[in-house]
Order: sequence, then structure tokens, then C-alpha cells
Amino acid sequence: MTRPLFIRLPRLRGACCINRKTESFFVAACIFGIFSLSIGNYPMLIRQENTHKKMHLDHSSVVAVADKKEEEGGKKEQTKPSPLRAYAGSLDCSGHGGPADEFSSDMVYWSDIPSDRAFVSPFYSNNTKKYMTFEPDFAGFNNVRMSFETTTLLAHSMGRTLVLPPSQNMYWLHKPFSFGDVYDMEKISSEHAGFDVITMEQFLEEEALTGNLKLTDTGTVAYSKDNRTNWNAQPSPKEFNKYLRSIAFTPERWHPGECIASFPNGTSPGYFDYMKYILRNVTNRFHGPYPQSNEYLQNRVPVDASPFERMREAIVAGYGGAIRRLCLYDRSVQEKKVVHFPCCDPKQRMLTQHYHFLFFTSWRHDLWAKRFVRDNLRYRDSIQCAAARIVSALRQRARNRDIDNPGGEYDSFH
Repeated sequence: MTRPLFIRLPRLRGACCINRKTESFFVAACIFGIFSLSIGNYPMLIRQENTHKKMHLDHSSVVAVADKKEEEGGKKEQTKPSPLRAYAGSLDCSGHGGPADEFSSDMVYWSDIPSDRAFVSPFYSNNTKKYMTFEPDFAGFNNVRMSFETTTLLAHSMGRTLVLPPSQNMYWLHKPFSFGDVYDMEKISSEHAGFDVITMEQFLEEEALTGNLKLTDTGTVAYSKDNRTNWNAQPSPKEFNKYLRSIAFTPERWHPGECIASFPNGTSPGYFDYMKYILRNVTNRFHGPYPQSNEYLQNRVPVDASPFERMREAIVAGYGGAIRRLCLYDRSVQEKKVVHFPCCDPKQRMLTQHYHFLFFTSWRHDLWAKRFVRDNLRYRDSIQCAAARIVSALRQRARNRDIDNPGGEYDSFH
């Protein structure tokens, strides 16, 4: 058995212990000062399509009504989606100080699926700009990362432009930080038809300075303090966050521990009624006892199961049966120009895994969302390459310590 290797990185608290099978996230995380990435919780994101099970509910009449009421210009799920041709992702470290491709390839866990780039939410529109702003989580970067994945998917699902918050000090990082420092958001946006991203400075220049932002309680035009647009690197974000909360709609009851954020695959009333219909039947004793988490420990629902089956699983997947309602993204929310998610109120904190909180009527949309996070919301190549150099060094050290270990295999824990 090969001996575990430990590496202590300078200026960070604690040691990072890397396992070669999960090193892609863990080493990159160590470089950035993150010590609790929960990559092990990620579900299998791409499976072979299973044969549909017979649905528990005959909802064909409900869908027919929704189809009939679908408004002109609304987007519907394709009946014959483009085939998913997945290509292995790549990592070129030649411009980032190495290592060679044979070592950097160890870091690649993502795939390149060209057809995914064309997907758009049913709520996305090129004609009307709507925005989503948010406050980064206030804890360690693992929590920041987790909530960022959730809010990013919320923005895409709502068809809203994601507004990145100003750079600010974060726990353990000790210097102003922005999400653009870690994720290549501009590239992600340019590659995906239904995903728009701008900085807070751009948002304020385009909407605040032009008088398009108004106080939600009075309707009065509201400008940021001194008409300022650059709020980067402020000692405290509280003053600016207060302004954002005053001009944006905050979904007060969207708490991950109490509901699931639900998105239909159409924008007409029939689609919203259908989701409510599913939940009523899930929680109705006529269809069996309220679902319990132990039902799914060894019997996971197929990814292409009916909405009824998937919702039964979703309401217990992360919170042990505590979910009793939907946080439904309907027209009352969609009509708001700006939706804002704060961070510090325990009842509104987006500290949850995206696959526990977001629910889509369409199972294809659900799988797309998981692939989007896996394949796109990854650290910049410069960070991944730095991690690859560490892994390469660890392997060389393992080879030097054991002549019978030419591959540089090693065991470790995190």
C-alpha cells in the first residue's frame, strides 16, 4: 500500500491531503484556501437514458391545457432534442507555467458538450432585460462557492442577467475578491445563448444612472450614493447591499430548508398550475404516505422519471421531509425588473447544493443544469494548472519514495 503524502501550503491554515482520484477539485481548492469542498456529494450527472417508468399520475389533460394556453413566442421543450455528444474536456497549461499535458490531463473532470450551449430557459427573452443581484455568502469560500453555483443557476433558470457583486473582502482571503478572479464568467456567458453576465459597475451605469431603478416601496427613482458606480474593494458592503435591497424584489420565503425552487417548462398559467397539482398529489395521503428519505437510500429515482416521482424524491433529498411547499417562479416574480438574494438573514441564505434546491418539470432541463455547473463553473485554468503542478510534484515524490510505484500513486485523506 502506498504511503499517504501531505502538503502544507504557505499562508494557509492547515494541511491539504490530496487523493489522486479527487485531486482536481481538492488541489485547486487548497491553492485558493478552501478546505471543505464537497465534491463527493455531486451526483452522477450523465447517465444512459432509462426507459420511462409508467407515471403515477395521469397528467396528460393538464399538459394539454398548458399547451393550448402557451402564449405566442413562448419556448417549449424540444420533443426531439439534439443528441448529446460529449467530448472530454481539456486543460492547456502551456501559458500558465506548466505542467505538460500528460500531467494537466489528470485535473480534467469536465466535459465539452457543444449542444448544451444553445439551451435557453423558457423565461429567457432578448426583448426585455431583467436582472438578478445577490450578496456572496459570508462564511468560508466553500460556502461562497456552493451558494454561487445555486444563485448562478437561479439566474439562468429565471432568464435573468446575472449581476456579479463588487469585489470585497472575504473570510480567510484577506484581500478584495471578485468571482471573476476565480471563474471565467465572461467566457461562460459568451458561449451560452441563454446566459448573460455583467459586473455591478455595468449594471449601475446602464440602469441606475439612467433612472431605471426605483424604490420598491414608493416607486421613486433611486440612485446609488453620490451616483457612484464603482463599489469595489469597500471596507464593508453593508451600505451598498442596503441600496440593492431597496430597489430590488427579494423573494422573502425562498428558503432552501422550507421549499424547493420550482421552474415549469412553459410560461403560461397552465404550467404553473401543473406544478402545484404535482405537489398536492405528492403530499396527498391518497397516493401513499408522505415520502421519507430512507425510501431513496438504495432506490434512487431514474433521471428521466415522471415529475411526480422526481418531486417525491426532491422534497426529502436534502432536508429529511421538511419541504412542504414550492418556491414557484411564476409571473408575479418574473415581472419584477430586479430580483435580489441577500446573504445574512438565515431565512434567505442560499447555502445549499443547487441539486437539492432547484426543481424542473423537465428532466432534460434538470440534467442540463447539473452539467452546466460541472462543465462551466470550474476554476480558471491558471488555478487548475497550479493544482496540476502540485499533483505532478506529489507523484514524483511518491515515485522517489517507492521504486515499485512508477505511476506515482498515493493515498490520502481530506
